Amino acid sequence: MWRQFILFANCSSSSISNKQQTTKMAEVSSVIEFNVNMTCGNCENSIRDSLSKLQGITSVTINIQQQQVIVTTTYPSEVVQKAIESTGMLAIVKGQGLDISNHMGAAISILKRNQRTLGLVRFTQITEETCVIDGSFNGLNAGKYGLHIHQFGDLSSFCESTGDDYNPTENCHGDRENTSRHAGDMGNVEVGEKGSAVFRYQDNMIKVWDIIGRSVVLHEKEDDFSNDPHGNAGKGLACGIIARSAGLFQNKKMVCSCSGKTIWQEREDAKNEMG
Repeated sequence: MWRQFILFANCSSSSISNKQQTTKMAEVSSVIEFNVNMTCGNCENSIRDSLSKLQGITSVTINIQQQQVIVTTTYPSEVVQKAIESTGMLAIVKGQGLDISNHMGAAISILKRNQRTLGLVRFTQITEETCVIDGSFNGLNAGKYGLHIHQFGDLSSFCESTGDDYNPTENCHGDRENTSRHAGDMGNVEVGEKGSAVFRYQDNMIKVWDIIGRSVVLHEKEDDFSNDPHGNAGKGLACGIIARSAGLFQNKKMVCSCSGKTIWQEREDAKNEMG
């Protein structure tokens, strides 16, 4: 109890603002692998034309026979996926990484409320120090919502059973750009007037191998970074367990073993569920 008292005594709003330092990381491109239900050269031309409008893409490789599109970009995967699907085709994220020879781990959390998917967050470890995090949310009211990794992947009582923020170093709560914060502090998701949000950033405190089996929680209010454990962000609005996901060229699945549906049927279902 004494140790806990000292920790929280040192985490007042004044001590947080005075002691925590922020840092900006240089943006690093990552490689995203998509399966796309394309069948001809016209499909390839349509995809290239759509992706050429995104200035944050440095290379595009397309294999029609394998229905594969490889994109090197600084954009969130959701942005690239929507650009491909604007052509009328379906696009499925199959893997992410820095390159094929340097896969250090990837994970995904699908956040739900009342069985409805509200968003997902992807984690890709591109170096031992750096994790690329990107995500998307839909169907929310405009505003800011705190986003955190929590200690446990226990959803037996919805988000209430996920524990506090993941904080192995016992730091004070803070913004994701602070160098002395909970490892699980992911800042706020800013939802626009259309009810959706996409984001991508890099982090040097989150490591994929440390968070598998934990959970991501989207809170009902904005995180004001003022105190432990959640910065007045309120209760969990949606949450999901963090599960291991495939790296580049590791996912060969074309039919889901659970549902028996093809990946294209699953993508259609996911689009309908997300609105």
